[in-house]
Amino acid sequence: MNTYIATSLKKLKESEIARGIATLSVGNMISQIIPVAMSVILSRLYAPEHFGDFSIFINTAGIITVFVSARYEYAIVRPKREVDALNLMALSGIIALSICAVLALSLLATDWTGLDISGQLPGAYWLPLYILCMAVSQILSNYANRIENYKTFTLSAITRSVTQAISRILFGICHYGTGLIVGAIIGVFSGCAVFTRISVIKPLRRSFSWRRIKELSRTYRNFPLFLMPSGLLNTLSTNLPIILLANFYAKDLIGYFSMAISILYLPISLVGNALGQIFYKKASFWQPERTNRLATRFFTFNAIIGLGVFGILAWGGESLFSFLLGEKWSTVGLYAMYLCPWLITVLCLSPLSWIFDARDQQRTEMLLNIAMFITRVFVILLGGNLHLSFDTTLLLYSVSGLSLWLVEGLFIYRILNFKANKTQKVFLFSYICLILFGWLIYLYGKYQTI
Repeated sequence: MNTYIATSLKKLKESEIARGIATLSVGNMISQIIPVAMSVILSRLYAPEHFGDFSIFINTAGIITVFVSARYEYAIVRPKREVDALNLMALSGIIALSICAVLALSLLATDWTGLDISGQLPGAYWLPLYILCMAVSQILSNYANRIENYKTFTLSAITRSVTQAISRILFGICHYGTGLIVGAIIGVFSGCAVFTRISVIKPLRRSFSWRRIKELSRTYRNFPLFLMPSGLLNTLSTNLPIILLANFYAKDLIGYFSMAISILYLPISLVGNALGQIFYKKASFWQPERTNRLATRFFTFNAIIGLGVFGILAWGGESLFSFLLGEKWSTVGLYAMYLCPWLITVLCLSPLSWIFDARDQQRTEMLLNIAMFITRVFVILLGGNLHLSFDTTLLLYSVSGLSLWLVEGLFIYRILNFKANKTQKVFLFSYICLILFGWLIYLYGKYQTI
């Protein structure tokens, strides 16, 4: 098994893809480490309730963002002709601007009717601006991926992270409770500004054609027809639980959970997203055999990272977070361990899940996301209505997520038509047993001390 791991890593290191991965990963590493490092300061400037408010805002925005460009932004990578990619950018931008304008007018209308939206949703009136900035960022990011301009992509991510961290600290010092939300908007806007390094305005003007936009909207209709509802369900199953949990449990618990999620998503953001972007681009054009070899290397690489994360959390997660964030945040370590097996599976499989879009299997992806959405919502409602403890509900949530991602892994395996050899089977079986048995032993020891 050691030979298999070493061979996979060596091939990945020597391939041309390694340069793209390195560029994206370094950028993601810096952009993600900064907010995590700043959490040491922010956790002392803001209360857990403030993080709970921000979590509700960001998850609500995440749900709306799915609609904002009708998922046409993900089709930008696909056309062979540059003129088509540019018109897809225009189509995505027009849809995004229209939806954000409608959202802004709707919020203004609630003012006239006397509804207290801001009391129900923290930072409600910042939503249109934040979502528009996110839409522009996604459109430009996909175009940068198409032309493989990973340096600009990386610089944008770093700029966004730095400006977000600085503004949040300044707002915190001024005791501005909404500083986490406003800082996020400033960060996304600054990240978009960096993409001006890519000259797209003049090419867009020369290429713009209403007739061609209409044709492309039909050619790539699977993206809004299947990828948008699929993305919505996936986003809802990820973001809606935060909103639902806020109806049953205290905001400080939501803040702990949100912090645990954000920290555990660090390796996914550092490496998983970079691998996913590259895998999508290559799998769209490569032959199946070559794609399968790349998938194997990516999976092995992420599995090793996941094992390291699991070891750190099992060894002393609560003490680590208590030391870094402050004693009142020690619960984050416990919640992170609850969620760890599920998010390790996400780390290993999420880059490969782009195969659904590369092979035009959006319908299958949508059905899987329907199952994921229903299961997660059911678990949260079950825990809340039965008055289960937050810890028990969180464990059920983690187990449901783990189970569904394993099922998705089987579908990815089938679409790739992958033929595992004996060494690969032994590696996978040993890895799953190590993570699951280690997790169960941890939980048993934890509940023995309660």
